[in-house]
Amino acid sequence: MDDIQYIESGTDEDADVEVREAEFRQDLQDCLDAVEHEGSFFSFHSHSSYINPGVYVKDYGSVGLPLAARDAEAVARICKQSPFGKGSETVIDTSVRKTWELDCAEFECRNPAWNAYLDSIVKRVVEDLGVQVATRAERYKLLLYEEGAFFKTHKDSEKTPGMFATLVICLPSEHSGGQVRLIHGKKSKMLETASTSCFDISTLAWYSDVQHEVQPVTSGYRLVVTYNLVQDQGLPKQTASALDESHARLEHLLHIWGTQYDYREKFIYPLAHQYTSASLSLANLKGHDAAKGRYLQNLCPKNDVFWFFGRLTKEVRNDIGDEEETSVLEKITTSTGVTLPLDLDVGTDEILAYDGDLYDDRPADSEDEEEFTGNEAMAANSRYHDTVLIMIRKDRVAQSFSRYKQPAASSLQALFNLFYQDQVVDKQQNSAKICVGAMRFILDKLLVAFTDSVTDKGYSYLGYNTVDRERNLAEFKGLFESAADFLYSILEGSVVGQALRASTRHPSWSSCPKLVCIVAKHIARETDSNSVEVWNSWFTRPSQDNPTFRYANELCTTFRQVMTHLPPSLVTSFTQWSKTRLEESLRCVTSYSREDVEPLLVLIPSITPQTYFEIVLQVLIKFPNRTGLFPFLSQLSGHNPNDESTKEIIIRPTYQKLIPTTSNALRLLHTEITDDTISHIPSYSWPSTAHRSPRHAQDFLTVLDQTIALGLNDEALQLVQLGPPDLSTATSAFWMSWNAVFTFIEKFLTVLGRHRIAAVNEAFLPFMIYGLQNGAESLVRARPTQPVNWRQKARHTCRCEPCKTLSHFLVDPIQTSGRFSYAERTRRHLQENLNRQDFGFETEKLRSPHTLIIRKTHNEFHRLKADWDRNIREMRTQLQRIQVDILPKVLGKDMGRIVDLDRVLADDGRPPGTPSQLLAPLPAAAQNSRAIAPTAGVKRKAEVIDLCDDASD
Repeated sequence: MDDIQYIESGTDEDADVEVREAEFRQDLQDCLDAVEHEGSFFSFHSHSSYINPGVYVKDYGSVGLPLAARDAEAVARICKQSPFGKGSETVIDTSVRKTWELDCAEFECRNPAWNAYLDSIVKRVVEDLGVQVATRAERYKLLLYEEGAFFKTHKDSEKTPGMFATLVICLPSEHSGGQVRLIHGKKSKMLETASTSCFDISTLAWYSDVQHEVQPVTSGYRLVVTYNLVQDQGLPKQTASALDESHARLEHLLHIWGTQYDYREKFIYPLAHQYTSASLSLANLKGHDAAKGRYLQNLCPKNDVFWFFGRLTKEVRNDIGDEEETSVLEKITTSTGVTLPLDLDVGTDEILAYDGDLYDDRPADSEDEEEFTGNEAMAANSRYHDTVLIMIRKDRVAQSFSRYKQPAASSLQALFNLFYQDQVVDKQQNSAKICVGAMRFILDKLLVAFTDSVTDKGYSYLGYNTVDRERNLAEFKGLFESAADFLYSILEGSVVGQALRASTRHPSWSSCPKLVCIVAKHIARETDSNSVEVWNSWFTRPSQDNPTFRYANELCTTFRQVMTHLPPSLVTSFTQWSKTRLEESLRCVTSYSREDVEPLLVLIPSITPQTYFEIVLQVLIKFPNRTGLFPFLSQLSGHNPNDESTKEIIIRPTYQKLIPTTSNALRLLHTEITDDTISHIPSYSWPSTAHRSPRHAQDFLTVLDQTIALGLNDEALQLVQLGPPDLSTATSAFWMSWNAVFTFIEKFLTVLGRHRIAAVNEAFLPFMIYGLQNGAESLVRARPTQPVNWRQKARHTCRCEPCKTLSHFLVDPIQTSGRFSYAERTRRHLQENLNRQDFGFETEKLRSPHTLIIRKTHNEFHRLKADWDRNIREMRTQLQRIQVDILPKVLGKDMGRIVDLDRVLADDGRPPGTPSQLLAPLPAAAQNSRAIAPTAGVKRKAEVIDLCDDASD
């Protein structure tokens, strides 16, 4: 083969470089264009399902299969010793060849179905060998190898005109040894038939110019039928050397690509046929496409190139005479049909095909027809789809993959399989380095997925629920372990350690149990001594600006999980080290908040009481965060409700120390005993359902209950005196939540009733009395006022002219109906500003634009009055329950009615601000006789031009 030269003679001339690169691309295209057949210098297959040839030996009869010893011995007696060619002579020398044989005239294959089956074998062999001519198989000899039989290295001579290869069919006959070793140039292949020899047949074939030897049979009998593969003598002879020339041509071009044009990421070669996504794999290719696919499969991996299938779509946009073309690569898959999400751009100079050959005189595969849209026509888009082969340098695959921020587990698995299988087949040093780099990329992506899962980053936008996320994390963990095991197997375990150490610098890494488990297993794998330095290197995070109990708990959890994976010899030493490390982290905590509550509660059982009181509790006293103290004290006893020793050692001393020193922080706010939603209720409305005490109020009551139960009466008295909010400073908006206040009082009394500590009970009475009295008075004062005219409250509408007209109508004390003639959009806008429960609406369609008629009602008053009446009934019921059913049991005496709701109602005077100029409503007859005032004229179109651009009427 002529050597291809691309050495630059004038590297400073850009034009010359472009010309040489264009020549290179053309040679690469020509090389692939020329591939119509592709194969190897040998073929080898095992068949468990086959047609029995029906071997018949002259002067003996039929030979049964699998071959029995008696038949083998009988055949051997009939056979002659096999000769071999030596120069121009044919000699027998058992030191070179020791085999029994029968010529084709001395045996037959009598099964009528055998010839058709033989044709199928030949068809597959021809495809494997890459034979480009018609081929027939001519039966040659029956060979029997008994124990000790062999044939030293040799080449097959041309036994008949046109012979170019040998086909050997190894029949079912149990044996060991007898491997066939093929040698062609620098390539060597061992074909072994013994493992399937008992019941299967094996087919072996090779070109005549391939050296081969049959190694000694060590036991049993090896029975084979040999065939000569013959071609027409007038055609070029098929040889392994001719196949080598084609292979060498592409290998040389791939080498040039890697050394002179390595800035080229990929090349794209269109196939002759189109394939569906489901059928796109090497096994399903047709005709010359199949040959090209096998060609790349045989040569690309060993030359630092991966190849894939893809769908190339060219879109031509015809926009008023101008054409705009774009090309994209989609649905990229491996040779086995596995999808690989590579993000690859398409350069026109990367496509190994003439644009005219691909698209001239070719109808579009899909298109959008031109449509008329108002004043202009929509552009027609034509799309052309081609299935293509993509050759991409191995070191660029991970880079193309990395453009996906958060790939799925299946995608990373596909990438791992690609490099893993490549490394198993191709162990060149350069390829190994690329593989290690890809594995590090996979590890990094997996570790990002673990740390992101802690904050839900990368999952919520993908629509993963908890089950999906856990399944994905389990898949990520399995893949990480596979990649790590592979790297260890090739002595690159340090790459795993580097990736994991980098991940432990993420502030939330230890919050992911699966990641902690992975790290622990790696430490156990890496550590073989009690090395404090090793542990410090793994568990030292970047210093935090504000260390927290949350961080300390994560550290403690990490230590526990790591310990479960350490060998017993390291547990004691690691336990001592982790205890010291945990105390050091606790001493650095200088803040406390609500987010620390749960971590702290989990942490307490893992530290000593001395550490808890000397370090942890001092932080709570020094930084008394009220949002963190309430839930901490409330939940402290809940973690060990029946553990008396914990109550005495931890819980009781905690209450004794915290309540007196943090009493100001434990005082409730007004809003903490009312419903948070009360601020959103209009001033004229009252909630009608019972309120649940908000979390802080509930925590306060739980703490009070636990304090009394622990026998801490002084601390309980302090809580009752200082805990409830000062109601004398409450605003009128606060008293709108009277039922939340009453519910809090009722729950408070329930707690006190469980213990009946007189001093504590008496301390609560002032708060209770003030709350009940003011709650009743505030509700009574809020009684809705009967309207005396048709004036409505002004609505917060926009500043458009129709809304201004609507506002004038609403505040008019006499007018009951209004007419608004506007386009549909404006009428809808006006209706949306009004409550449909409080107004009547009618559309008059006598002329265009239509007229919206709005009628006032007193529905709002009736609705508010009904709500107020319902609140009165609920208050009456709740006062009865508190004053009659609960309070006497708590105090042990009857205090009578603290609040008499009926008396408060009777003493009610109108609240300040009641309008004094209310007009009596007009008689009904007078209202009906009045004409509807034309407050919104139909001719004022200029005033509403901004809202009337729709004229759907």
